[in-house]
Amino acid sequence: MEGVDKRLDGIDERLGGVDRRLDGMDKRFAGIDKRLDNLETKVLENTLEIRKISLCLENEIRPSIMRIAEAHLDLNRKLDEALKIDQQKEKMAIKLNFLEGRMDRLEAKVIGTA
Repeated sequence: MEGVDKRLDGIDERLGGVDRRLDGMDKRFAGIDKRLDNLETKVLENTLEIRKISLCLENEIRPSIMRIAEAHLDLNRKLDEALKIDQQKEKMAIKLNFLEGRMDRLEAKVIGTA
């Protein structure tokens, strides 16, 4: 009987060790559960932030960029028109200079022959 008692005591000790190990694993799993809950919360928060950013991009930033682009195109067209007017002025100045020179030559011929 003593042998059986010793064996039972050994089994009890082993089971006590297993119980302690299981308790430690339970604590670890509880810690892992808390960490996973925190991660889920953070993922949800990030998802909400991403939605806010997407809405901001769609509703505020993109239209503003489009307005700026349209204004840039308008300015570019106005610049092209202004440059055309400047080119016309230069052509007229060259033509006027040419005509003045021609008039001076004609005047010199008329005065010279009179």
